[in-house]
Amino acid sequence: MATLTTTKEWDAIPFSDCLLKVHIGRGKQIKEKDYSKSGLYPVVDQGQSFIAGYTNDEKKVISDIQPFIIFGDHTRVLKYIDFPIALGADGTKVIKPKSDFDVKYFFYSLKYIDVPSRGYNRHYTILKEKNIAHPALTEQKAIAQTLTTVQNAITEQEKLVQKLKELKKSMMQHLFTFGTRGGKTKETEIGEMPESWELTTVKNAIERSIIEKPIDGNHGNIHPKSRDFVSEGIPFVMASNLVGNKVDIENCHFISKVQADKLQKGFSYEGDILLSHKATIGRTAVVHDLKTEYIMLTPQVTYYRVKDSKKLLNYFLRHFFDSSYFQKELKRIAGDGSTRAYIGILKQQILPIVLPPMSEQKEITEVLDAIDDKIELTEQKLSSYQELFKTLLHELMSGERRIKNI
Repeated sequence: MATLTTTKEWDAIPFSDCLLKVHIGRGKQIKEKDYSKSGLYPVVDQGQSFIAGYTNDEKKVISDIQPFIIFGDHTRVLKYIDFPIALGADGTKVIKPKSDFDVKYFFYSLKYIDVPSRGYNRHYTILKEKNIAHPALTEQKAIAQTLTTVQNAITEQEKLVQKLKELKKSMMQHLFTFGTRGGKTKETEIGEMPESWELTTVKNAIERSIIEKPIDGNHGNIHPKSRDFVSEGIPFVMASNLVGNKVDIENCHFISKVQADKLQKGFSYEGDILLSHKATIGRTAVVHDLKTEYIMLTPQVTYYRVKDSKKLLNYFLRHFFDSSYFQKELKRIAGDGSTRAYIGILKQQILPIVLPPMSEQKEITEVLDAIDDKIELTEQKLSSYQELFKTLLHELMSGERRIKNI
């Protein structure tokens, strides 16, 4: 969000002068403890989820002032409401502009205004200090329609991303249960899988030289500190940098190569499979397309390096790490007797690894890679729409760009 500026052609009206008085009786609002998981009428509050719950109490429903806007006094969340709802009780402000404002335009005006966070304190008083740009009503409607068109595209892309992720989850469950051959299955310690597959452990795979011994980052005094970070150099990879099965190099911290070369371990190269194992556990990534000789891992991340590619494919291993079979075991072992999720290098050796025939590894990898590629392309498109919305919101609300030039 940004500070509001207006063109000379537009008036700037104090926020409070833009509003109609709306009275919502106390008896209309519903406390969170009274939300139902299903019901006839949606409950909308200041939370991040658009619909917080449901109610069957018709007396609680607001149906006579739509459309209007909800502002989260604590959360700063904005919601445009154009259908009957029941209202959550805590911190839910109802905003209804006067008739010389288009309600959807007013909604986008509020999204544009900078409301800095005060934590869980109240924020409505900040809005009272702001002004709202007041173009002609026809231009307001045109601005709102333009922004809504982009917002609808964002919503559709978000739905598509979610559907693709659900497809991948379903496909993984099927492939790691029945394989690609459709033959007999067997029950194992981690669940049902094809009879021809071998279930082993990380330790056994090390002993058979299928993988190298997994290694994480440096601990203790030699562990790089924040004061060691530089603007460019060797990427210093944390669990938070494992995003979408890739290493988010752009948002990594960096340490100098001189310092990195002096460290004892944690040197990860292209082709390695990364697994986060501390606090945020279970994230995975494949190291590829490096612009440096190697990346350096923090103690939150372990690399797995395939030694015998005739028995195990690195990309197949990453997909298995993402499977519900492996993730369930990882979290069970990591949380065993611990107040904070963590699974050290030695304990990781009891984690499972499956070894299907190489032909099936290749087929499974091709199927899941194809879905991953589709997810990545869809997320890139989503990101481009989100960036377009951000740009248009600024340009249209500031008057930098007028609708006739869109």
